[in-house]
Amino acid sequence: MKQFKFSMQKILEYKTDLEENEKVILEQMHLLYEELCSELKDLQNEYKILQLKNNQICKDGATICEVKVLKDYISDLMDRIGLQQEKIIKAEAEIDKQIAKIIKISQDKTVMEKLKNKYQGAYREQQKKETELFIDDFVNNTNHLKFSS
Repeated sequence: MKQFKFSMQKILEYKTDLEENEKVILEQMHLLYEELCSELKDLQNEYKILQLKNNQICKDGATICEVKVLKDYISDLMDRIGLQQEKIIKAEAEIDKQIAKIIKISQDKTVMEKLKNKYQGAYREQQKKETELFIDDFVNNTNHLKFSS
């Protein structure tokens, strides 16, 4: 008897490989996102430290030049924090897109697997019927030979 062969097996394998590759990309995106969050946290910590330093310098008395330099650095740091937050928002949006892409691929793959199972079930039923017919023919021929002799 011939083996079951799903006509769209190559497509199913392609979808499976594609899904795995997209999951790897998602993992890399999550790592990048975590790195961006860590950098933001570092920038925020640096900002807090500089704010405390600024307050201390103002209390202790400092030259206008020192205060101006520190304020400019704090302002630059705030800009960097804002840019980092924008990068994080973009990374989150990209992660959401990637998740949607993986979901779509998974759905396509699931539909194909269900189709394969349906065809495989029909194939098994057909094989079962053919086997039963073969056995019936064999029994009939055996009985026919017994009675002929």
